[in-house]
Formats: sequence, C-alpha cells, structure tokens
Amino acid sequence: MARANWGLVDEFDQLRAEMDKVFNSFFEERPRVRTNSRWIPPVDILEGKDAIHLFMELPGVRKEDVAISVQDETITIKGGKHRDSESSDEQYLVNERRYGSFERSFALPSNVNRDKIDASLKDGILKVTLAKVKESEPKKIEIKVA
Repeated sequence: MARANWGLVDEFDQLRAEMDKVFNSFFEERPRVRTNSRWIPPVDILEGKDAIHLFMELPGVRKEDVAISVQDETITIKGGKHRDSESSDEQYLVNERRYGSFERSFALPSNVNRDKIDASLKDGILKVTLAKVKESEPKKIEIKVA
C-alpha cells in the first residue's frame, strides 16, 4: 500500500512558524507576553484497515471557528481561537496560551474516498475520518481450450 508524504506541506508551515518566533522574539518588549500570532495545533494521523484518522488538538476552539476543505490532493483545516475580552486595567504577567488563526494542510493518499470524509469536535479534539476506497479483488480469467 502506497503512503502519501503527509508531512511535507506541514513541515514548511512549522518551519515558517519557528522562524517567525525567532524573529519576533528580538522585537518583543515583554518576552513573557505573546501577541495574537499564528499558532500550529498538534496533529496525530493514524492509519487503520478501512480509514485514516486525523486528530488535531484545538482546546477552546468552537466548531463554528473551524473549516475543513478538500481540493485536488490536499485536505486543509483552518480556523482560529480568540482571546476573551480583556479589561483595560489588567495586564498579563504570564501568557502561555496560544491565540490567533491557524491553517494546516496535508497531502491525501490516493486511496482516500473524497466523498466519505467525516469530522467531529469533542473535548478540544478535532477528529477527521478519511474513509479508504475499497480495493478490488483481482479478477481471475479462465483460459478456454480451443
């Protein structure tokens, strides 16, 4: 069974995000306070007999703030998490939670049925199930004696 290179598109996004962090760290006045920058939710991808399952950690994200699309050989998941309204007389001492928009794209293997993709969001975990195309059995052809 051929496997797609799931992480190629994703690795470039992660590299760009890490480079942005390095450059932004030089210009932050308060290194402990993070701005409303882009974040990259972690993903696990598991392959089973009949489907591929993608799990993405999205704590605090509502399903209305997530969009999943399939185009050509790529599935894209994008959305965002917004900071609660802040009081003008308070400021963060420590701010480790991530906010902002995210977008992750993955190459789809050829054995995924694009008409049978399901998604659910429960307890901060987005689960995307990509059903596989049923493989056909080889047809045996009988040779007749002439």
